[in-house]
Amino acid sequence: MPALKRTAVLLLVACFAASALAAPPPPIKILPKPPQDLPTRTASQTDLAVFAWQEFLALNWKAAVDAQHPPSPTNQRGTPDMTWSHSKPVPKYPNPLVWQTYAQTTELRPNSPLTIPWANLGLPKYSYATVPVPGNGAFNLWNNLDEDNEIGSCDIYGQYANQKSPKDLVLFQVKVNRDDYEYIRTTFGATQNIGPPATPPNAPCPNGALLCQAAANTVSNIKTPPYAYYPNATSTCKCPNSAICLPCGVLPAPNVAGVEGTIEVKSAWRRLLPTENASRFYTTKAIYYDVNSNKQIAYYNDTFALVGMHIIHKTTNFPDFVFATFEQVDVEKSGSDYVLLVQGASMPTETGPPVPIQRQTTQTNRTQLHPVPAPLDAVTKQIRAQLVAMNPSSVWQYYRLTGVYGPSTDVPSNPTGSAPNATQNCINNQDPTLATNTNPNYYMANFMVESDPFLNNFTGPGFGNQGNTIFTGGCQNTVYANAIYNNGGCKGCHGVAQTAFGTDFSFLLDFGNNKPSIQPATIHYVPPAVNAAKVKLKHYLDAVGLQP
Repeated sequence: MPALKRTAVLLLVACFAASALAAPPPPIKILPKPPQDLPTRTASQTDLAVFAWQEFLALNWKAAVDAQHPPSPTNQRGTPDMTWSHSKPVPKYPNPLVWQTYAQTTELRPNSPLTIPWANLGLPKYSYATVPVPGNGAFNLWNNLDEDNEIGSCDIYGQYANQKSPKDLVLFQVKVNRDDYEYIRTTFGATQNIGPPATPPNAPCPNGALLCQAAANTVSNIKTPPYAYYPNATSTCKCPNSAICLPCGVLPAPNVAGVEGTIEVKSAWRRLLPTENASRFYTTKAIYYDVNSNKQIAYYNDTFALVGMHIIHKTTNFPDFVFATFEQVDVEKSGSDYVLLVQGASMPTETGPPVPIQRQTTQTNRTQLHPVPAPLDAVTKQIRAQLVAMNPSSVWQYYRLTGVYGPSTDVPSNPTGSAPNATQNCINNQDPTLATNTNPNYYMANFMVESDPFLNNFTGPGFGNQGNTIFTGGCQNTVYANAIYNNGGCKGCHGVAQTAFGTDFSFLLDFGNNKPSIQPATIHYVPPAVNAAKVKLKHYLDAVGLQP
């Protein structure tokens, strides 16, 4: 071949190669049901991000249950409306999204036996030992905002400087899907409400209290090699009722249907100011609580905006759960502040000045949230383009994936001193740059859900600095495949629920911190001296040594 012709051919091949490299990625499938698992545990950051976005968009699909079609055995909660798609306007109140029809915390853990099958769940019925009195509005809305702080560590305020007093707190709620609910109902439902006569772990479980005993058994088994939920365990997807093994998602196979697996959703909400652009937020009517003129907890209704959302999903390849978190894109410029809480004589008390929540651009300190990994932003950009092409006014274009934590990551710490396993020693002696280089999602946190330095830099064996330890001689907090890990961020925090409480990464299945539900939290901070009956985390944290 003449040299000139050979050169032309090589140039043509190079052009085709460059064109192939520059070709856009294939469209991401936007489906009405969340994926049941990832094909492999060695999934890339991009694969995990796609999985997270597919979950988010499926859960934020219009529910089959709506104002015209109430829940029934033939129209069950948690089911998508197959006639709807993201090309259509986002459902408006009173029509809920799929995840909003999941079981709320008080439906999963009522102050009575859990007996109602999922298929028979109707409109929500919220159960509190101290029953809220009517304020205004309905008490059966799909959204029930009954949590008011970040697990006792801090209170959060949006638009802090621009709010009048009393200032609104950011509020939270937690929901669980059918697989989670039915596992608890069928395995432990008859006695799920019966716990120790005193706060655990200082008192034994009553005879026959199966959920309590299963959690205690798991804690006992998991502390020492082979770090198993129950003797001779080879899986944490299924186990005898002597331990707690939430169901795992299973990919479909020929002639075998897939299984969704356990999904738990935590969402963060706040009321917008008149100066804010509500069209950039998903908004809906929700229940909130406040103290009335008679110093009683009363329920009210108002419109709230979704500002953050956690999704945790247990699957066969990830029995240690995939953790994903989303934020509305304006929250980082919303003048949001946190105020630390300290444990007083009766309950956590706000202390110190409000501190602006900030996200650092590089790994430089332990006082701010960590950067969002670039592969996650790339997938968010692609999804946003697809959504806008389907529906230019889609509100979900204004939400961002800020973290997705797949495989457990053990980042060592070398604590010293008289209490080497104390949480603060584990934090101080861990290299944060090594942690984020090992796993860019290691300190995964949400701007509106884990806002203060302790939570957005979570690592180690718990919430306290009392020398408490889960595993002798180390800072690990999580078990996966008979090995122990010092996970960070959301996974490490929920790892404490797995290893210290025996509840398989779920903070919904123990008997402290308002469970079964005692009373809801209020939208305005109420100092202890004014409302000493407002039950929070104090006694539980005291008992288990998990002081923030």
